[in-house]
Amino acid sequence: METFSVELSEIGDGVYETQLPSLPPGKFSISAEATFMDKNIGTTKTSLVVEEYQLEFAQINQDVITLKAVSEASGGKYFSENSMSELPNLLNMGNRLRTWTTEKELWNSIWLLLLIIASLATEWFLRKRINLL
Repeated sequence: METFSVELSEIGDGVYETQLPSLPPGKFSISAEATFMDKNIGTTKTSLVVEEYQLEFAQINQDVITLKAVSEASGGKYFSENSMSELPNLLNMGNRLRTWTTEKELWNSIWLLLLIIASLATEWFLRKRINLL
């Protein structure tokens, strides 16, 4: 494992910065040591990953012209951060509540009648069996 040292420059309030040399793709470990008058006052470790250049990062700024063209072609509308407050007024957020009612006549159900008869017969049988009748 290759190691090298760099000097950090203080930019204020205990914050330091440096520029690393160009690194090949891979995972790297970084350790830092703070010394004062040849005495170690703190250490820390972290890691970073260097990836190969990817074309998608060549232009990372917002392409407003293309975004507007896509929104118009698809029947939409482009909003910037400053015009985002207009969005709620343009959305049709009407009442989306849907209610339905279903009625069933239980008293005309043969299954309900059989359930009631079976329950009453079971109760009568149990009462008779333990001499409660």
